[in-house]
Amino acid sequence: MTGWRPTPGPQETFLRSPAFEVLFGGAAGGGKSDALLAEAVRHVGQPRYRAIILRRAYPELERTLIPRSHQLLSGWARYNGTKHAWTFPSGAVLEFGYLDRDEDVHQYQGAEYQFVGWDELTTQPTDYPYRYLISRMRSTEGIPLRLRATSNPGGAGEAWVLKRFAPWLYRPGFYTDEYEGPYVDSDRVLRFVTVGEDEHQVDDDTIIECVDCGAEWRADARPPPKQSSCATDHPVSRTRQFIRSLLDDNPYLVADGEYAAGLQALDPLTYAQLRHGDWMIRPAAGLFFQKDWFILEPTAPQPTELEALVRYWDRAGTEARKGTDPDWTVGVLMGRHKKTRLVWVLDVVRVRAKPHDVQQLVKDTAEADKDTWQHVRTVLEQDPGQAGKFEVDDYARELHGYDVGTRRPTGDKVTRARPWSAHCKLGTVRLVKAKWNHAFIDEHVAFPDGANDDQVDGSSGAYAEVSAMRSLGRSRTRGRRASAARGGF
Repeated sequence: MTGWRPTPGPQETFLRSPAFEVLFGGAAGGGKSDALLAEAVRHVGQPRYRAIILRRAYPELERTLIPRSHQLLSGWARYNGTKHAWTFPSGAVLEFGYLDRDEDVHQYQGAEYQFVGWDELTTQPTDYPYRYLISRMRSTEGIPLRLRATSNPGGAGEAWVLKRFAPWLYRPGFYTDEYEGPYVDSDRVLRFVTVGEDEHQVDDDTIIECVDCGAEWRADARPPPKQSSCATDHPVSRTRQFIRSLLDDNPYLVADGEYAAGLQALDPLTYAQLRHGDWMIRPAAGLFFQKDWFILEPTAPQPTELEALVRYWDRAGTEARKGTDPDWTVGVLMGRHKKTRLVWVLDVVRVRAKPHDVQQLVKDTAEADKDTWQHVRTVLEQDPGQAGKFEVDDYARELHGYDVGTRRPTGDKVTRARPWSAHCKLGTVRLVKAKWNHAFIDEHVAFPDGANDDQVDGSSGAYAEVSAMRSLGRSRTRGRRASAARGGF
């Protein structure tokens, strides 16, 4: 990495850390990727040195670390695109690996590494691959073993990462039923010993005793060889550290200014995680949507002024009964203004009814939308499984002659609402003044803690469809192709 130098602060601290295990990060733009690559090539002068950097999916490596590695390592080492590995003049090797599933980790069963790196650790849903790769680490020629990871808050694996690095990441008094241990400042190195399934924090001079053979040793020393009377290997203590890195620690991105501006376009939850490295923030009412983000207008634009018109249906198929509070069937009509690019919520249909009545409502609304707005695409949210496919096929027959498509939602409700939330925060959403406004806004502000969230789901789906349509002419063609690809009509 000729010519590359770490930036003063967290990046330098990360590269100088004596700890066995280090998590580096906390926010986007803190120089994590470069630091991880620099750590991985520290001992490439040793012929037997083996390092690996992993991520959840290979395309993510192709977009980030692999291109950056070519910028930093080309001319120094030789890259094998088939094996996704750099070979250095000494014979040392740096691999890039990925794990689509936990079981994929067993492809490394016979490997030995002195360095294991994880990029964006919280994308790993469980800690099994992380713990398994530790078992593949073997020291050779005096090279210290180093386990390094980078990550931002959020992601499918946030819970286990938060638990493993709890002393640094939890705030005192926050979720004390989950963690009641000591809280330490970023950068402080702690020592842990694992006995069976239990992990204990210890000091360097703590005396560890083997319950089988009675052997004793200091926590910061190597344990004595296993005795014949021992049922298991003597436990080894290892050091661990968290180093916080924020955007403000990266002078190149701070000077540019565009990166920080781009983060401001995120929804408030993601913004707090990626801009400020907040591991404790949680979805709560008033976080994703605020009342003053929705601007009411007395009249709607003319149909010819709008494009990408979509009526998105989130169907509950449940009628209201006394003493119950079932979900609502919601149809959100949304479009984009051709000149101003404002997104308009033009109408919301909301009902609790029997499945047959809901089907008739969807058909009647499609006819009314066509008469009023001329070009409206009706999109039905498809439930998972074969039953959901059969249901939308039935709707297809009823809606013959209309522009119809389906969308299979992915992720939980909060994940699906994030793009819609981010757009509302920009102040570029308009609502036509009508009777449905009050319930619509109140439900959004209460999300995700409110009793109902069907209008949020419907709006999130409608916004996803509108965002995918670039123009009225292309939207209809693109929509038919998309529905066919998704198994639609």
